[in-house]
Amino acid sequence: MNAANQPDIEIYVREAGVDELRHWLEQRLGPLTAAPSRGPMSHFSVEANGVRIPVRITTGAVGKAWTCVWLDSPDTPWADDLACARDCHAVLGREVRCAAGGWQEGDDPDAFIRLDAEGERVISWKTDN
Repeated sequence: MNAANQPDIEIYVREAGVDELRHWLEQRLGPLTAAPSRGPMSHFSVEANGVRIPVRITTGAVGKAWTCVWLDSPDTPWADDLACARDCHAVLGREVRCAAGGWQEGDDPDAFIRLDAEGERVISWKTDN
């Protein structure tokens, strides 16, 4: 882990299924081990560089179109959400969003970076619906 890595990674992928996201994650991290799951939330873990990383993929996380990918560890190949979002978009070609700032007091919770065929830009996106 690089000391500058975020403590976790969270991205939102438009119209992507669990199997597609699992395949992409396994290309980057290695085989995912499924854990007991129920409903729209699929739980996995992966051993990467000697560290166990919990992974959660939640379909319908925001509306019906968005799937959330959350890796609960700073020990990922990505330094931050944006690096992960860029990689996901490059590989899957789907629209991906991630928080534009952190989750500290004063950060705008509705500011997200949108990555799609037109490039990257900051948007206002209310995810609490």
